[in-house]
Amino acid sequence: MKARIAMAWLFAVVAFLTALAVVVTKHDSRRLFVELQALEQERDLLNEEWNQLQLEESAWSTQAHIETAARRRLDMRLPPGDAYKVIVQ
Repeated sequence: MKARIAMAWLFAVVAFLTALAVVVTKHDSRRLFVELQALEQERDLLNEEWNQLQLEESAWSTQAHIETAARRRLDMRLPPGDAYKVIVQ
């Protein structure tokens, strides 16, 4: 009789610990899922910013933009046609 009661208590303790482990695991799973979603959202925002920066870089590095900036900021001009020398080897 005492052995049955002891087994019942042992079963109850094991069942309680198992249920507690399930709750803790489920909580960790939900917490990690929320963290994953936040990181994915941050990744998407960073990708969007990266694409925008690439577009800006390509716009700023066009020949026309560079030439315009050289003329306006540095007062640079193309040399006259007779100032060119062509070297042929």
